[in-house]
Amino acid sequence: INQHVLQLSQLSQIKHLYGLAEELDLKMRQENIATGTCYNVYKDLVFVKPRCEHPIQGPLIHKVAEFISTQIPVSAAFIQNKLFNHPFVAWGKMQWITRNEAGNVTGGDLIWGNHIVANNCKLRDALHIMYWSVNSHWQWVRGPAVVLDKETFGYGCAEQFLVIDAAFLQHVTKCAGVFYPHLDDLVLAVVSPIPYLRHIASSGITQYGLRGGRYVSPEILDALKIDCLVGHVQLPLGVLYIVQHDTAVGQLDMLDEVVNPD
Repeated sequence: INQHVLQLSQLSQIKHLYGLAEELDLKMRQENIATGTCYNVYKDLVFVKPRCEHPIQGPLIHKVAEFISTQIPVSAAFIQNKLFNHPFVAWGKMQWITRNEAGNVTGGDLIWGNHIVANNCKLRDALHIMYWSVNSHWQWVRGPAVVLDKETFGYGCAEQFLVIDAAFLQHVTKCAGVFYPHLDDLVLAVVSPIPYLRHIASSGITQYGLRGGRYVSPEILDALKIDCLVGHVQLPLGVLYIVQHDTAVGQLDMLDEVVNPD
C-alpha cells in the first residue's frame, strides 16, 4: 500500500525533495537566465559556473586515464603519466538545452555537481541523476556492478564535469607516436552510482539502497550519457525510492534555471 500511496503522492513531495518555498507550479517557466559555455561535440549541453581549474586528484586519475584510453589508441598507463599535475577545467553545473519550433533555446534539467558546488549554495536537491552505462547496479545483494554488453540506465549523484581539452589529447597522441588529424574536447561526468536498485513492478517505481549510507566510488562517463535529473524520497521506515519526471500525477518540472550558451 505504501508503494501505491507514494506513486500517487510524488507531486506533493516536491517541497521535501527540492526544498522549494512553495508547491510546484506546472506553468511554463522562464527565469534566472544564465550564461554558460558549450563545446563542439556537446552543442546540446551548457556548462555553468562555478568553474575551477586544477589537476585531477587521487584514484580518479586512473579512472580518467582508463576512459581516455577508450577514445584514443594510447595505453591508460601512458595517459596517466601525462595527467599528473596537469590542470583541467572542472564545471559545477551542466544543463541540457533544446530548441522549440521557433528556434528559441529552452532549458532542460540543470544538474549540480556535488564536488564543486559549495554546500551553502545547494538550495535544492539537483544532484541526483539518471545516466547510461554498461555497469549495471540492478541488484539487491552486496557485490560489484555487473558489466553488460549493452548500456542500461542507473542512478547516482553527479560530482563534477571535467573538460579534457583537445590540446592535451593532441599532446598525448603526439608523444605516443599516434597521428590524429583532429581531436575535440572531451567532457567527462564524474558520477557516484547508487549501488543497489530494484524495480517494484506492482507500483512502477524504483527502490534503491546505499552501501553503509554511501554511494559507491565514482564512475567516469561521457557527459552525453547523463539523461536527466531525478528526485528521491525516504519513507518513515527508511525505505528509499527514486522519483522520476513522469509520475502517476503528471510531469514533474525539475527546471531550476534556463541557460543561454555563449
